[in-house]
Amino acid sequence: MSQSRPTDLSTLDYWYIACEKKDFARKGIVSRQLCGQHIVLIHSSGEYTSFPDSCPHRGYPLSEGVLVNGNLQCPYHGWQFGHDGTCKKIPGLLTQEGVRAKKIQRFETHDDGVYIWVRLQSKSALNHKPYIASHRTQSGMVHFFESHEIQGTLANIAENFLDPFHTHFVHAGLIRSQDDHLRQVNQVSQQHNPDGFETTYVQEKIQSGLTGLLARLLGFHRQNKATGRFRMPGIVELEYHGAHQLKMINTIVLSPYTSTHHRIYFQVSLQGHPLLLRPLWLIARLLIKRALNQDVRALKIQMNNIERFGGREAFAHSDVDIIRRHLDRLYNQVEARAELKATEFLI
Repeated sequence: MSQSRPTDLSTLDYWYIACEKKDFARKGIVSRQLCGQHIVLIHSSGEYTSFPDSCPHRGYPLSEGVLVNGNLQCPYHGWQFGHDGTCKKIPGLLTQEGVRAKKIQRFETHDDGVYIWVRLQSKSALNHKPYIASHRTQSGMVHFFESHEIQGTLANIAENFLDPFHTHFVHAGLIRSQDDHLRQVNQVSQQHNPDGFETTYVQEKIQSGLTGLLARLLGFHRQNKATGRFRMPGIVELEYHGAHQLKMINTIVLSPYTSTHHRIYFQVSLQGHPLLLRPLWLIARLLIKRALNQDVRALKIQMNNIERFGGREAFAHSDVDIIRRHLDRLYNQVEARAELKATEFLI
């Protein structure tokens, strides 16, 4: 059995998604909580910037302010701050000499075309730019985006999305069946990647639930390979291959508000012609949302029950728990890697 507590996010030097670009449409200012810190993001003059959501003058939330000539103006006394964090104006002064000495911290901010990423700490050159999945720019793929709030620790949420063994019960009839006779042999292999690992499952038939019908519509006439990939601090990629090519990738990016409260950014990438895929997406979206709601409920129940028993995770493991040992080593920053070997399971 192993015991652990939620990961201390303040020790992790990584990029996180803070918001979507469309969130700036109303006034160019967005307020978010990220890894326990309250931040404000602004968009002006084509640039995205983020700061702590507190004016250094009297601690007023800058997110309540407005943009004036591209500067963020605090609504309490009108102090204005530019993209570099320096104070540009203090109303009431006869001369603005020395104003620029008043400065607020500026976080690294990155625009990837869909999301705005923020790096709260810059302890090293690690992940100098956020990880952007290569399939986002791959030709012949159509992309759809969703987001949802979810509760649980990073490790428990990541394990949930990567673990196939809960799908027979939490998603019974939707993804897989509880009927043992419908399980099939999967050849399973794993490998280490930079900042993570991946697990590949090779099987003869598509999944036994309703999602199997969708797989057939997408051309999974013989789904022979699925890969679950994890990257620190909370990026999950689920690849599904048909007989001859990659057909679908689900990318799930965890953005922590706190150690147990997160927003997940869900990207679905489908291979095929847009005119054919968009009607199928309406069906896929309903199934994905149903499965996601089931995961959200299960993870919240798990978290609440762990808290009832003192908040410490005392977990027992079996041979099928091949995901968690890697996650625990990564989140606990253990340098030694787990031994990898090919095996078979009934899934």
